[in-house]
Amino acid sequence: MRKNLVIVFLLGCLAGALLAQHGVFDQRVSAQSAAQSLLGPGLYVFQNRLDRATCGDASGSGYVNSYVAAVNGIPHSATMQMALPDSTYWPTWELGITPDGHILGVSQQAGVTGPDRGDSHFDLTLTGEQFTGRGARSYMSTVNGVRRRCTVEFDTLLRRIDR
Repeated sequence: MRKNLVIVFLLGCLAGALLAQHGVFDQRVSAQSAAQSLLGPGLYVFQNRLDRATCGDASGSGYVNSYVAAVNGIPHSATMQMALPDSTYWPTWELGITPDGHILGVSQQAGVTGPDRGDSHFDLTLTGEQFTGRGARSYMSTVNGVRRRCTVEFDTLLRRIDR
């Protein structure tokens, strides 16, 4: 009997570890332990003003990309998701809200896998009624016949539009 109890306990621990590893508990834990009121689910405008490009295939002259953004998640959670349905390359983002008021966003390039896959990130803080900050993305591109990793840096704005 005692041996069966130990086996059941160990199987329960193993199942819990596997579920935690796959993120099953992440949203509930973050919603309970890291409440925040800085960013909530809703509709936003998300803009990037490009100011530096290493490969010349993206404008570094201040070109602005604008997107409608749906921020989805549990209200007051320290983690949210952002969807940009009109973005071909960066349609899904994971957002983290830090205790000191930063919104950190990360995205993986859609439609690309393996070592060529690009990544994008930003760091925003509240300025008045909008969030502003800096971001960068990197991706593979062919420049003068040679494949290389390129980087674009940008100013970023996130502003709520559904209130």
